[in-house]
Amino acid sequence: MSKAGPSPVVDVAKARLDLESGVNQHGPTLLRLALHDALTWDDSSRGGGANASIAVPLELARPGNGGRQPGLIVVEDLMALHPGLSMADAIQLAGAVAVEALGGPHIPIRLGRRDIRVPPPSARLPTYDTCSSLGPGALLASFRRMGLSVRQGVALCGAHPFGRFWSSPKVWEEVRRQGTWHAWGGM
Repeated sequence: MSKAGPSPVVDVAKARLDLESGVNQHGPTLLRLALHDALTWDDSSRGGGANASIAVPLELARPGNGGRQPGLIVVEDLMALHPGLSMADAIQLAGAVAVEALGGPHIPIRLGRRDIRVPPPSARLPTYDTCSSLGPGALLASFRRMGLSVRQGVALCGAHPFGRFWSSPKVWEEVRRQGTWHAWGGM
């Protein structure tokens, strides 16, 4: 992982451009990488969140985090081009650029996130198995822990199958070639 602490001056506009090829190939994977890193936030303890803990091998191996390695390679390549960029910032920047590539809005990114080298406590990220066995109350409790409203949590749930389905580079390339995901029937 990169050095902890605020990033020195990094040209964010250039970093966004440098991400284009990685996003063209792995856009949905990068979006899920950024979300899975950020969704470990615990509002009551003010801990977790967008801190690159997703890159810690133990966290990457947890249920729900599989398949993120191609996204981490894109992030590491970006960091090589911008040595002052923390991994936490690079992951969130990649997620923001992926949102734009998927037709979403431009998301301004502030730099200065710190990388951590230890994973958050287990079960911070709700999994399908947890939610299906414990019911919707477990999912609502996860939203509350993150400081999210029910509406925000439902939006995340609605977007989740999108990231899972479209994370295949082959499918994503075809969607990009056709210019719109609606050509595939939407979601």
